[in-house]
Amino acid sequence: MNWQNLYVISDIAGYTPHISRLVSMLNYVRHTTISAVSGITTEELDYVNHPTGNSIGSLLMHIAAAEVGYQAATFFHRPLILLWQVEF
Repeated sequence: MNWQNLYVISDIAGYTPHISRLVSMLNYVRHTTISAVSGITTEELDYVNHPTGNSIGSLLMHIAAAEVGYQAATFFHRPLILLWQVEF
């Protein structure tokens, strides 16, 4: 990976234009996320600041889940389901 182009969404050799842009965005998100949580202990990842809040670890799982949804929409043309559209 060319870290000098981390902030540029562009073509990457060996990928189609659409996949290049997706890979560019994924590289940026990966880099910034890892930078933000680098050195955080398990206790810090598990800490919840407010009774109705989420831990950092939980928020990281939400990021991963959003990425899976984005990939499903992109690669498999699945519609994104919004939470308020789902009947429980």
